[in-house]
Amino acid sequence: GQEYKVVDTKKKLDVELEYGHDYIFVFAKPGYITKRIFFSTKVPQDALAEGNFGLYKFQITLFKQYDGVNTVIYNQPVGKIAYRAEIDNFDYDTDYTKSIQAQLEEIQKQIEQKKEEAEQKKKEEVRLAEAAQKAAAEEAKKKAAEEAAKKAAEEAAKKKAEEDAAKKAAEEAAKKKAEEDAKKKAEEAAKKAAEEEAKKKAAEEAAKKKAEDEAAKKKAEEEAAKKAQQAAEEKAKADAEAAKKAAEEKAKKEAEEKAKRDAELAQKAAEEAAKKKAADEAAKKAADEKAQKEAEEKSKKAAEEEAKRLAKQKAEEEAAKLAAQKAAEEQAAKQAAEAKAKADAEAKAKQAAAEAEAKRKAEEAAKLKAEEDAKKSAAQKAAEEQAAKQAAEAKAKAEAEEKAKQAAAEAEAKRKAEEAAKLKAEEDAKKLAAQKAADEEAKKAALKAAEDAENKRKAKEAAEQAERQKIAKIKAEQESMRSAKAKEEEEARKKALAKAKADEEARQLALAQQKSTPTSSVNATKSTGRLDKKEEYIEEPNRKITLITVTYTDYKDTYKKIVYNWGGVFYFKNDLAITQANFDLDTK
Repeated sequence: GQEYKVVDTKKKLDVELEYGHDYIFVFAKPGYITKRIFFSTKVPQDALAEGNFGLYKFQITLFKQYDGVNTVIYNQPVGKIAYRAEIDNFDYDTDYTKSIQAQLEEIQKQIEQKKEEAEQKKKEEVRLAEAAQKAAAEEAKKKAAEEAAKKAAEEAAKKKAEEDAAKKAAEEAAKKKAEEDAKKKAEEAAKKAAEEEAKKKAAEEAAKKKAEDEAAKKKAEEEAAKKAQQAAEEKAKADAEAAKKAAEEKAKKEAEEKAKRDAELAQKAAEEAAKKKAADEAAKKAADEKAQKEAEEKSKKAAEEEAKRLAKQKAEEEAAKLAAQKAAEEQAAKQAAEAKAKADAEAKAKQAAAEAEAKRKAEEAAKLKAEEDAKKSAAQKAAEEQAAKQAAEAKAKAEAEEKAKQAAAEAEAKRKAEEAAKLKAEEDAKKLAAQKAADEEAKKAALKAAEDAENKRKAKEAAEQAERQKIAKIKAEQESMRSAKAKEEEEARKKALAKAKADEEARQLALAQQKSTPTSSVNATKSTGRLDKKEEYIEEPNRKITLITVTYTDYKDTYKKIVYNWGGVFYFKNDLAITQANFDLDTK
């Protein structure tokens, strides 16, 4: 239980161990699964007296840690190395390795699946970021176009105002000159005409100012309504995204907290099980092989049940996470629909108000025209009476009538210009409404396109999930077949081991008999010369096998080097475990 040595290395290390102790090598790296190797240097005194056993090599590969993968099995050693009397050297405990091999391979599958999911998630995040960037660019482009149109409209309005002012100034100058001329010819007529003109001008200025104020007010209301609608849409979108994000964060946090609690409980249980198992192993040293086998089978069954329970719990957590995500999406869709309905209602109210305002303005214009016609009629009547009364001033009357006609023509021209401006304003309003309707249709089309794209993505994910399940089922069937094959190979290995043992005993007996006669000994030495060496490489889903057959004059030896994906390396001679040193020496 005492710490022996801590080494910081990335590739390899050499450690000198004392005899008579049990050591545990712990290989750890931040973000990776920690692995342990049990190494016992306890050796019988008679074997220890014969000399040093030399260097023993082994290798370990660490895998990246992923959330949701149950790594409790790695709290116990992934391999055990101890002295084996049958080979008079140190080697792996193959029975122990077989007892945890299925669990290690299952964890390796989970790690590969998590790695694939992480890569898919990263690709999806990149895709979403690109889509968001594209949408932002489109929005910026649209906003820039709106700003340019607004600026152009403002420039046009400013130019028109300047032209109107210049025209008005010219009209005022001409009017002033005409009034001065009329004053010289007929002060009374000019005075009366000036008074009437002043009244008319005041009325026109008041009407014009009122129309300008109403137009400015309408424009301000339209801008405010547009900004309010845009703010409502942005707020609805932000609220939906916030609600979705909050729901996802909550579900993720709850899942992580639950997984953490379960992992701590599982680790505690595994530590207690490991302590109990250590005590059982100490007690089992005095028990027979049958009791040891029964205890290992019981431990294996308990580990399998724990793995099933954790897999079921993981499936339940994934279902809860999906349900929370679905609820968040439904809430966001509901909020977006409510915001759209509100925006539509505001647009309808705005349209009704605009129609009522247009009707009111038309009625006011008709009223002003009637008043103007009445004034013209009164002025004409007064002019006729004045002409009758001032027959002597016929020339002044003629000039006054000419002036009245000119003023009437100018008033008519002004009225026509105002009507044209009004028609143009109405046409511009219609165009703006049509543009707004087109924008709404484009927005609806964009939303529908985004919805269709999302549906396609979900359909694709469902198809990919079905494909992964299909592959998992095929892998499970293949694993079942491999287990059956491994069982058959184990039976064949036992038979081959028994046969090899019998052959070895016969060979040893023959050698002993040959040693009794010098001539026979020489002949035996010559007959055991190496004739051939053949190498084969076999690659399976979970391991790689190097098969070497060495042929001698009167027998052959078969050597195997098996490298497992989880990091274990084993060496065999005629299906009997040997050390790497013996393997390298015999196969040179």
